Amino acid sequence: MANIPGISGYVQPGVFARDRVISRGVSIPGGLRIVCVMGEGLREETVVSSALGSGKDGSITYSPSGSGDGRFFNLSSVPVESGRTELRLNQSLLYGLEDTIDSTTGKWGTSGFDSKYDYRVDISKGAIELQKASLADLDGKLYSASSGNVGNGVVAHQGTTWGVDSNNLINVLDENSVAENWTVKCVGTVRDSEGNVVSGQSTFTVRGELTGVIRDENGVPYTWSSNTGSQTGADGAISGNKDPVADGYLVASNFMAGIGTSGGHLANVTGKATTATSSIGTTTDTIYIAGFDLVQHGQALAGDYIWFRTETATDYGGYSNPAKIKSITYDSSNSRSVITTEEGALAETLSGQDWFIHATNLFIQGDNQGDEHHIAASDDSTAVANAPTNPFTSADVGKTLIISSGVGEGRYTISAVTSSRRCRVHKYGDTTTFFPKGLEGFYNSQNTATARYNLNSAGAFSGNNATSAGVYIGTSAAASTSAGSADYLGIQAFDSAAGGTIREPGLAQVSATYYLLDTNGVIEFALKEGATPFEVGDFFTIRVQSKVLRNGDELEARYIPTADLNDPEFFTSTSDLFKKHGTPSVTNTLSLGAQMAFENGAPGILALQCKPAISRRTTETLLEAVDSNGDGGYQVAVGSNAQRDDLYFPIPRPNSGLGVGKPDTDTEVNIFVVRSGVETQIFPNKYGFYNTQLASSIVNETNTSQVNWISDSDNAYSYTIVSTGVQVLGSGFKGVLTGSSTASVANKTSTFSTTEFDFDLANVGDIIVLQSIEVEDTSDGEGTKYTTTSDIATQTGITGVELTIQAIIDDNTVVVHGHADGTSDVLTSSFVDVQWFLKNEADTTNTGAALLLHKDLVTSGTIKEGDGIRISYIDQKDADLFDTNWFNAFEKLEAQDCQIVVPLPTQNRSKIFRSAVTHCEQMSTIANRKERVALIGAQQGVTVAAMLGESEIAVEDIGIIEGIQGDTTAEILAGNVEDLVNFKLSDNYTSNRCVYFYPDTIVRDINGTNTSIDGFYMAAAAGGLLSGTQNVAIPLTRKVLTGFSLLRDKIFRQVRLNSLGNVGATVVQPVSGGGRVLAGRTTSNTGYVEDEEISVVFIRDRVKQVLRDSLDGYIGTVENENTQGIIGSRVISIMSALVSQGLVTNFENIKVSRDKVDPRQWNVFLRFQPAFPINYIFIDIEVGVL
Repeated sequence: MANIPGISGYVQPGVFARDRVISRGVSIPGGLRIVCVMGEGLREETVVSSALGSGKDGSITYSPSGSGDGRFFNLSSVPVESGRTELRLNQSLLYGLEDTIDSTTGKWGTSGFDSKYDYRVDISKGAIELQKASLADLDGKLYSASSGNVGNGVVAHQGTTWGVDSNNLINVLDENSVAENWTVKCVGTVRDSEGNVVSGQSTFTVRGELTGVIRDENGVPYTWSSNTGSQTGADGAISGNKDPVADGYLVASNFMAGIGTSGGHLANVTGKATTATSSIGTTTDTIYIAGFDLVQHGQALAGDYIWFRTETATDYGGYSNPAKIKSITYDSSNSRSVITTEEGALAETLSGQDWFIHATNLFIQGDNQGDEHHIAASDDSTAVANAPTNPFTSADVGKTLIISSGVGEGRYTISAVTSSRRCRVHKYGDTTTFFPKGLEGFYNSQNTATARYNLNSAGAFSGNNATSAGVYIGTSAAASTSAGSADYLGIQAFDSAAGGTIREPGLAQVSATYYLLDTNGVIEFALKEGATPFEVGDFFTIRVQSKVLRNGDELEARYIPTADLNDPEFFTSTSDLFKKHGTPSVTNTLSLGAQMAFENGAPGILALQCKPAISRRTTETLLEAVDSNGDGGYQVAVGSNAQRDDLYFPIPRPNSGLGVGKPDTDTEVNIFVVRSGVETQIFPNKYGFYNTQLASSIVNETNTSQVNWISDSDNAYSYTIVSTGVQVLGSGFKGVLTGSSTASVANKTSTFSTTEFDFDLANVGDIIVLQSIEVEDTSDGEGTKYTTTSDIATQTGITGVELTIQAIIDDNTVVVHGHADGTSDVLTSSFVDVQWFLKNEADTTNTGAALLLHKDLVTSGTIKEGDGIRISYIDQKDADLFDTNWFNAFEKLEAQDCQIVVPLPTQNRSKIFRSAVTHCEQMSTIANRKERVALIGAQQGVTVAAMLGESEIAVEDIGIIEGIQGDTTAEILAGNVEDLVNFKLSDNYTSNRCVYFYPDTIVRDINGTNTSIDGFYMAAAAGGLLSGTQNVAIPLTRKVLTGFSLLRDKIFRQVRLNSLGNVGATVVQPVSGGGRVLAGRTTSNTGYVEDEEISVVFIRDRVKQVLRDSLDGYIGTVENENTQGIIGSRVISIMSALVSQGLVTNFENIKVSRDKVDPRQWNVFLRFQPAFPINYIFIDIEVGVL
């Protein structure tokens, strides 16, 4: 066989050749060191950079209207982590809540959400809804009057003495309106012959500061009348509609029209008029009514129903199938009215018919006036028996009619006015819908249309109104007693014979409360004159609050997408990194560190966003400590019998962020007592949170279980968290109660005031719970304090300790009365320094949480009179977002290629630094083959003395945790020992895989502000420098790190610098524009230069890496007699190349051999000398006579 290299076995004859490079060295892989920056991030997304406004912005994905409406938006990366979404509108942080979209529709619900929030977000969908438009509270009212007004009229409100607007009389109609002030200004008046302004005749315009004056389709500005506010009553009536004939209101009939009677008086109609005929025209959808002008009469309109008495009930035009009117016109040439129906199904043979027209969308004012509703038809004109107090006019068309009671309750638009008592309506915003469907009229025992409108053989309605129940059309005094005149035809039903109650058929509701409001399509309200009429120039202000985007608005979101966590990605530009992880800040440690690494030359960054090491804590002050004036603080003296309300502290919902103000069940609440300006953590025993038996009662804050719990020895020296049972809105300790022996709700002299809460109209009906009160002592400012329920009740004169808010006087003052006994239970005395909280008993869904303490904490003196109480807790929304010691993050990093690891934690720093070093040690083992070094450093507060082991540090002084739990309460209270930590560097870090930077604090410009940050951020700068330095032999010693400054107090004496280096610190000293590394070293204390010198560690890693990569090509091949020599030659070539690169200065004793245990393994041994840095030069000088 042929003996050609590379060919085995038989081959056909031919000529073969090979070429080889003359061996004189090899090119080895080099490349840059990859630095991984680990930290917390927060993605920043510009949702809208510059809004178009007018509802043109937004997304339809989750909008219930199918339009963005300027307030529905989506985040680009979902799902997102709970509790961490922030929205900013024009740089201002918004206040939001987490909610879920409707699972059925997949959209946000149409009912909206609590107006105290600016937005809501569904974290699983990334769906955002901004708050819709509503009216802002202006000192307890929904409007404010100019102090310079001449007239003393008001924006109409409903029947209270405080100006509380109710029944939705002032409304924003367009929920997608933008936030702006509307000025309601008097622009015209009418004066009498003596020049006096006529009340109720003033005209106002309404102008939005952004929208301007709104005009109708003809370009005419919408105006308001000062009379509209007077158009209200409680005697409204609405027509039925379940059956147009049986329940609809009769508005016209040949019996009511006066057709063919002498003088046209309806009183002479006693039966069917032979000369008054109705006939069907030649087309099947046309009706002619001879001799009567229905248009001028004005009571029948398109949309009404007409039927004929003799027609079969089910025929089109019969009482069970009335014809719907499409149009009504008057043919003056033939003196007849022409009715066109919607369907052409009328029998053409009908003639001489009695006809009846019914309305189902009719509103009548004055339902108690009986037949005064009915219209005279003298000469085809109309008139009402007695004019109503507030008559309808044609100017009322287009106004809003509010019906606030009964089956017809709702908002309607007046579409036509047919008399001073009658108008036609449709549902607001929907011209095809009228009153609620299925409304039955009053019909007593007459159960069919035939029975209700049954004429006898003589053409008269059957029955006699004086003797039997039934329906009557007639002119007798008995049938029209209210009219007082035979000119007005009445149709009435008697509940019983002879003198029964008159009740009109066709009305589904009577005694309805109603209001008329003017509107421009955006807002609606009514003006009402006072004793002094308005003058030109008088004005009011109505403020619309809304988060709907306006033109030019910018909407930004900051959030943590779940996908971004533990998702390492390599970036070569800061812009791309910031796009994913957000811009640098004190809390965005990932981007801040990456920015510093890039500034120091890193060509790229492997960024790894981590979860917080521990769940975020929320801090709240539940009770301020007593101040210099003696105000505030705990009110029960040591040894006193503390009651449940003295030990019950509602936890307020945070006023920013998405927290719910409820500590998580599986966590601890840290409790601090503030006394004389000193804050001390106390350590009561934890009792299981949210025990259902301890949930707060809704009624009168009484809870027997809680009362028993605070005294039970089984719960000694304990604390727990309980549900409030209702929504808690606020709390404080600087309340003032004002009352007297003559105080009353009516004259606003029974009041509560505080600057700690902003009251508004929504708080009417809420309950103030009194926890302690003080009688003011004018001599020294301190009076007697009362804390028990019985004492508070006795002193205030009310029953119990709860006050109901009756009305709002201004943002800080409300009118109150006793909750238990109603408005007559008022304050009889005045008090100061009232400790209180406010609850909404109607809301049992958005319940809060409260801290409940055992009375041992008071009797033992742990809490004393005047103490303040602060807590720190993990909110339910934050409980699940954590990664202890970044375990999962380091696990994810195991699969990545990097040589430098820079962790930048905000909590659990020492533990995370230890985890980082351990990670690097494990990854640098023979098996894992991914050598890397951790760059860490000191956190603020770690002193030189602590680094050298000369003193220990209290962990709470360096921001790690707030105190530490001991074995027993007595042990902890006995001294401050267990929270002292040894920060001596050589006792904590002794690894050649760790570089520890010092000092503890540097200053960096973060977003335009010089900010003190932890010294370990120098590790990020060093990581960037090392990553950008191709020659790994170049040491870190004497290199300048940039992007920060060191203050003068971080310049140390040489002896201290030497000591710091001796324990393993890489010390940086200030230079212009940054800091200079004195000596780049690891924390190793083996005494070997090869372990201590960071550049040598990197050379060692590079040699291993290059040898592994270069020899990896032999894996999977078959050995031969040349294997040993080939491998040996390859190693020599590699080491020679490393010498050429300056990483190695010498090598020797290369040995290649088969392993004695596993014949598949070949072992390579060699020695090499790394390129050592020059750290020292010694000059030895002899001086003398030469």
